[in-house]
Amino acid sequence: MELLSFSEIETNPLIKDKREKYFLLIDEMFEIDGQTTKLAAEIRRKAKLAGRTAPKRPDVLIAAAASIHKLLLVSNNDKDFQWASKNYGFTYINPILNKAHYKAFCNQFEVEKQNGLK
Repeated sequence: MELLSFSEIETNPLIKDKREKYFLLIDEMFEIDGQTTKLAAEIRRKAKLAGRTAPKRPDVLIAAAASIHKLLLVSNNDKDFQWASKNYGFTYINPILNKAHYKAFCNQFEVEKQNGLK
């Protein structure tokens, strides 16, 4: 969702080109259904009750989808995704700030490429 809504796509052709390349990494897109919205609301509530700032609505929908579908969530948004991943059963990595995560991220796609998955 954020790749689609980033405003600089409209004004910067380089960013638009790079965004298009990220779509090559996407295996599947998921619908936002009732189960996802209910879990997103729960994540926001529980975050507030835990004394945290509730994740923004788009981010909490992403976290809920990652939890339901047991996805690897790759982002540079530790604030919204670290806590949710620990409490809602999905894996979150930040390849921008964590060099080990970056290496794991690159290795995963290298293995998939070798196996003909990409």
